[in-house]
Amino acid sequence: MKLLVDRCTGVLRTGLVCDSVAPFHINITSKGTAMSAEWMEVLICPNGHSLWKWNSQPVMKFGMQAGDFLLSTNILFKGILQERNSEAICRLQGKDVVVIGDGRNDSPGHCAQYCSYTTMELDTKEIIHVATIDKRQTSWNSNIMEKEGFIQTVDKLSRELKLVEICTDAHIQIGALMNPDKGRYKDLGIHHSLDMWHGSEGERTVYSPPLVEGHRQPFLVVL
Repeated sequence: MKLLVDRCTGVLRTGLVCDSVAPFHINITSKGTAMSAEWMEVLICPNGHSLWKWNSQPVMKFGMQAGDFLLSTNILFKGILQERNSEAICRLQGKDVVVIGDGRNDSPGHCAQYCSYTTMELDTKEIIHVATIDKRQTSWNSNIMEKEGFIQTVDKLSRELKLVEICTDAHIQIGALMNPDKGRYKDLGIHHSLDMWHGSEGERTVYSPPLVEGHRQPFLVVL
């Protein structure tokens, strides 16, 4: 790949024009569905001036690649995910089903606008349901979006499958819903268990400093 530029025109910190000359370094990277090439002279010029950039796709607002946008929207509008979820549900009907669920907000804290609650079947590792919650559905209260996603998930899956166990993190609101004595789903007979991954993250944080020393270090790998 050859660039029709043989001299750098970048400005140094001193205010002078950089006088670096070819050959220049070409940095080729992949960004999602696109390829990006950047001509730089990192070996000669300590400032790493960029002479020219080329991208295989148009770049949209906020730096999104046009191909990434088209691919994701085509998958959504084609209905492939819905078809696969329906097929997975059909294969699981008549069986005792154990699922794992967790929510993810689009941003941390009270400013979150959306929450996706994703549910995976334990044995097949297939995603069988995704509930997307808008804060407007929860009276602009982002703190209960994960709870709403869980409710939509259980309401739907309990009608279609024989749920025997649901594994989640230690979410207080979800724990209240699954309370065997007075929770919303107490009559469904679904066992609620807590996952070990969130707990192990906390243990690793607590025990990391002393375990780094000497013969205790191997235990850090286990945690």
